Amino acid sequence: MSYNDGTDAGEGSIYLGYGLIEANGELNRRCLGYPIEDGALELSFLPSTPEDNIKSVEAALLAMGFFGGLGSRSRKGYGSFNLKKLTRGDETDPVFISPSDKDGLKRAILNLFDPDGRYKILRYDGLPPYTAFSKMMRIDILDTSDEPLRLLNSIGDKMMEYRSYRKEKNFLDDYKLIRDALAGNVIYNHPKRSIFGLPHNYYFSSTKESAKVKPKDHERRASPLFIHIQRMNESQFAAITAIIPADFLPHGEKIMVGDSPVDADVNGYKVLHEFIDGRDTPRFASLVRVIERHSEDPFYHRPSTGFRGPSPKTRDLWSGSFLLSYLAGCAIKCIQDKGGEIEIPDVREDRLLDWIKKPRDKKDNPIIGSLPNRFEASAPNPAIAAGDAAIAVSSAGGR
Repeated sequence: MSYNDGTDAGEGSIYLGYGLIEANGELNRRCLGYPIEDGALELSFLPSTPEDNIKSVEAALLAMGFFGGLGSRSRKGYGSFNLKKLTRGDETDPVFISPSDKDGLKRAILNLFDPDGRYKILRYDGLPPYTAFSKMMRIDILDTSDEPLRLLNSIGDKMMEYRSYRKEKNFLDDYKLIRDALAGNVIYNHPKRSIFGLPHNYYFSSTKESAKVKPKDHERRASPLFIHIQRMNESQFAAITAIIPADFLPHGEKIMVGDSPVDADVNGYKVLHEFIDGRDTPRFASLVRVIERHSEDPFYHRPSTGFRGPSPKTRDLWSGSFLLSYLAGCAIKCIQDKGGEIEIPDVREDRLLDWIKKPRDKKDNPIIGSLPNRFEASAPNPAIAAGDAAIAVSSAGGR
C-alpha cells in the first residue's frame, strides 16, 4: 500500500489493517481501493409499510454512512461506507446530503440522534446487551486530512504508542500478567487491553514464548471502538470515532489467558476513553466532541475467586465483606478528591467513608461495611478519575 504521492504507507495504517495487510504493507487479499466509483441503492417498501418503519431504515442507512463500513477491518476504518445523498420517492428535497466540512458533519450526526428530531432516537439507559446507542456511548471527530490513508496511519500510530508498554508504559500490568501465565502461575484477571477486542496475542522475542488471550467458548469479540473515514469534499476527509459499550461477552463466558480461564470482567471502558482523550495532554489536538456520554462507567471492584475462596467461619465472611466495603470507600474518596461526585449510592453521611477520610481514635473504628462494592460516579475527567481510583484500591489492598 502507498500514499497518493507513491511513498509507502506508514506502520500505523498497517497496524490497523492487521490480518488484511502484511507487515511489509502488502495486501494479502483483494479489496476495494480508493477512489471508489459512486453507486446507487434503491429500496422499495410495500404501500402498507408504516412510516415509522421506513424512517427506521433511513436512520440505519445514515448511521452506517457515519460509522459503518464494508469488508475486513471495517471497525478500524478500512472500507468506510459514505452516504452521499438520501432521497424519498419523487420528493425534490433530499432527506440528507453529505456535509462538506467538520462543522456540518457534527451537526448532521447530532441531527440523526436528536430525540426530538426526525427519527426521535432515544438513548438506551444502562449497558445494552448488544451494540446500540446508549447513554454510555460517545462520538468524536478526531482529525481531518487530505488523504484517508494518512488519517488511518495517524490514528494507528497513536494506538500503537498507547497500547505498547515500551512506549507510554501504560500496560505494564498486562505484560507481567502474561509473564505469570507463561510461568505456570494461577491467573485471576485478564489484560486490560482485552477491551480493544479478542483474541489478541503476545509474543516475547527474548524468550520466543507466546500466549493467546481469547474467549473460552467463542472465537472472537470485536472492539467496541469504531473508526470511520468520512469524505467531506474533494480534498478533505475526517476521522470519526464512536465508543459503543455493550455486554462484552455472554453471561458466564470466561476469557482464556494462556491456559487459565478467568472471569470476563470487561465492562470498564476507561481504557478506550483514555486512548481518545489522552492523559496529561490531549492525544488528538484537533478533536471535536460530537456526543458526550451521559452515564459514567460504573466502578465495580470484583474480588478474585482465589482471594475470596471458601469462608467456613462467620468472622471470615465478615472480614471479607468489610474489606471489600473499605476498598470501595478508598475508591470513592479518591474520586471525590479529584472533584468527582458519587451518584449512586448516597454516601453523604456514611460512617465508614467518614472514617476513611479522617481516621479517628481506635475506639471509634467502624465495624460494619456500609458501602457496596459497586457505585456510579461522575468526574471532570472520568478516564483519569477511574484510573486513579483503581490505583487507590490496589494500594489500599496491598497494605
